Amino acid sequence: MKRLPLVAPFALALAFVAPALSGLEYLQNAQFRLVWKDESLDRFARPAAWSSDTGVLYFVEDQEEPEALVKVREQDGFWRLELGVTTERQGILYIVHNETEALWAVRTGLAKDVVPRYDGDYPDNAVTCMIPRGAPRNAWRCYWGTALLLKDAWDPEGNIPAKYFEPYAKCQGLFESLVTLGQPQVPTFGGRPDSQCP
Repeated sequence: MKRLPLVAPFALALAFVAPALSGLEYLQNAQFRLVWKDESLDRFARPAAWSSDTGVLYFVEDQEEPEALVKVREQDGFWRLELGVTTERQGILYIVHNETEALWAVRTGLAKDVVPRYDGDYPDNAVTCMIPRGAPRNAWRCYWGTALLLKDAWDPEGNIPAKYFEPYAKCQGLFESLVTLGQPQVPTFGGRPDSQCP
């Protein structure tokens, strides 16, 4: 995953409460529950034709054109989270381990909509941002694109690894990353004074 060069602190107003029952799905013998909400339309997505104990395909308006695919499966001693989104509208996924209540929030949409005060070069390109409940605001991680693969989203006991609660360096002087936005690959640069960082 390529790191998104964000140059402003997050001001996301996410209330980490138990997701509403509308559109709720259970995975892995009810070890996990999840809900997908389309924030642009202010409504919850519904399961499409395909749904199993491992994953679910969601749609918002048209069942023939699903917006999100979410999967949770066990691999290499961890719970793996996979997400693929086919819409540019703002969406948020809440997924919770039922026993530990360890929750991931994943936001998708255009950079200008998902990241307040974003002033990078590509405001109309899609991003995916993630954070666990209880983490400080500067622990958000954002990547270009609408696909997410977390090989260690939860440990075998259902806890989110401690590394995801640590601040994510994104404002330490001048930094650079290589972002693939179609063709060709585009080098991007950013950086802001410490006073503008979380």
